[in-house]
Amino acid sequence: TSESLRQLTASEARFRVLFETSMDVIFMVDEHGIIQYINHVHEGLEKSKVIGTSFYDYQTADTRLVLEAGVRSVFKSGKSRVIDHEAVLKGGNRFYTSSIAPIFEGDRVSNVAVIARDNTEKVLAKRSVEEMNPRLEQKVEEGQEEFENINTEVERFVYTV
Repeated sequence: TSESLRQLTASEARFRVLFETSMDVIFMVDEHGIIQYINHVHEGLEKSKVIGTSFYDYQTADTRLVLEAGVRSVFKSGKSRVIDHEAVLKGGNRFYTSSIAPIFEGDRVSNVAVIARDNTEKVLAKRSVEEMNPRLEQKVEEGQEEFENINTEVERFVYTV
C-alpha cells in the first residue's frame, strides 16, 4: 500500500541521517571482509576507492588476525563481538574499538555491520601515563632517599647540640 511505502521511505530517511552523520565509522562487510558500504572514511582516503577493498588491509598484522577471527565468529555464531584494534591509515595509525554485529537474511548471516569508534587519543594518553609511571616512581624513590639523608643529618645535629 502507499501508506506502507511512505512509512518505509520515512524510516529509510531517518536511518540514513543517523548513519551518514555518525561520528563513528560504520560499514558493512561480507564474510571475506570486503567492504560493501561505509558511511565515511579517514582523511586521505576516498569512499569510492575504499568500497570493494578488504577491511583487513587497513589493519596492523597483529590485529588483522584478531579481526578475521572475530568476523568469522560473528558469521558462524550470529552473535555480536567487540574488538579493540589498530588501523593503518594515511597520516598514521589509529586505534579503534569496534562492535561487529550480524545482519540476517532469514536465518542466515549475510553481512556484518562494523561500528568503529576512534579512541586513539585515549590509547595514546594511557600509554603516555604507563611510560611516565616508572620515571615518577624513580623520582619518588630519589626524593625519599634525599629526605632520609637530610633527616639523618638533622638527627646528628640535634644529638650534638
